[in-house]
Amino acid sequence: MGFQGDHLDPGEITRLLGRSPSVAVAKGEYWYTSLGAEKKAETGSWRIWADHRQPADLDGQIRLLLEPLSADLEVWRRLSGLYAGRIFAGMFLGSYNQGIGIHADTVTMMGERGLHMEFDIYGPD
Repeated sequence: MGFQGDHLDPGEITRLLGRSPSVAVAKGEYWYTSLGAEKKAETGSWRIWADHRQPADLDGQIRLLLEPLSADLEVWRRLSGLYAGRIFAGMFLGSYNQGIGIHADTVTMMGERGLHMEFDIYGPD
């Protein structure tokens, strides 16, 4: 879950949402990937991550990301409007024709906060 934008101030987002990010960087600053590669940020970003789960529990992971953060929906809408708020999920399928669900109340939480959802789905080899 996170935000991106050229004028993003990671400290402001941390203060408003009440949690330190997994990774945050302002545009033009340097940061390190999980594999240790140094990268220059082409835009600012503030991101928090959920641990991998097997079997998959996308609904539970989304709730674990959102529930500890600020409940002030005006703050969320402002941040999402300014900085393209989103939830991203990378899904690795063990076989074809697998399904995963998100409960209506979790979808409501995302919508109230102005967050959109993006997926990368990888099939079996």
